[in-house]
Amino acid sequence: MEFRRQALAKLGGSHDADAPVELARPQTLLLLVVTAAVVVAGAVWACTGSIPRSVRAPAVFTHAAGSLTVQSPVAGQVTRVSAAKDTLFTAGTPLFTVRTATGDRSVPAPAGGRVTVLPTGVGRVVKAGETLAVMEPAGQGEALVAALYVSPADAQRIHRGYPVDLSPETVPERTYGVLRGAVASIAPSPETGEEIGRFLGDPELGRELAARGASVRVTVRLATARSTDGLRWSLGDSPPHPVTPRVRARADVRLPAIRPISWVVS
Repeated sequence: MEFRRQALAKLGGSHDADAPVELARPQTLLLLVVTAAVVVAGAVWACTGSIPRSVRAPAVFTHAAGSLTVQSPVAGQVTRVSAAKDTLFTAGTPLFTVRTATGDRSVPAPAGGRVTVLPTGVGRVVKAGETLAVMEPAGQGEALVAALYVSPADAQRIHRGYPVDLSPETVPERTYGVLRGAVASIAPSPETGEEIGRFLGDPELGRELAARGASVRVTVRLATARSTDGLRWSLGDSPPHPVTPRVRARADVRLPAIRPISWVVS
């Protein structure tokens, strides 16, 4: 009976429904509004914004045909060197004389060009096929290009026409900016260190680039402009000393930007 009287007393008391409702604090409302605004802004950016992408790779300036190597056709001893570094020679000009057991053999320039590397001197004993000198083509139409070496995975992301920014080691970027260019071609398969060295005319550089792993050559055509060196620099002015073959550079291939939502989904 005592329990029943307590229950009846409780029923006869004031009801909770008559108590005033406590609303959220202003600080809480402000936090909710800010959070909602951030979520909405993030959703809009994810659908309409863009994320820039690029592939960075080492580069070497050269000619489209690469370098020309002057090789000894026979084994013997070099008895005469007519070649001189930084000197222009026409095709067929005798550059070396190699003495063999059967007589002297003249080694001519394989094509017109300028001698850039001359490791051979009189008295040197050479093997058949050994490099005597390296030449850069000097004919008209042999415009300067940049050879980039990227991994096979990165090569699949690069296509002809993609813009490229080049920063030569010999040019201060803060003063002249970067050199503009565009992808002209992508090699179908990776190259060995020997192949890279033969193309660039520098076996040591070829081994160095190949040491990074499989490398695919990407040829970049340099953008032209009405400047001192005829090339387009991002800050307008050309450097006092033009970029020459065999100069190394850092290259950034600019890939198409992607939507943030695509990056999240993938």
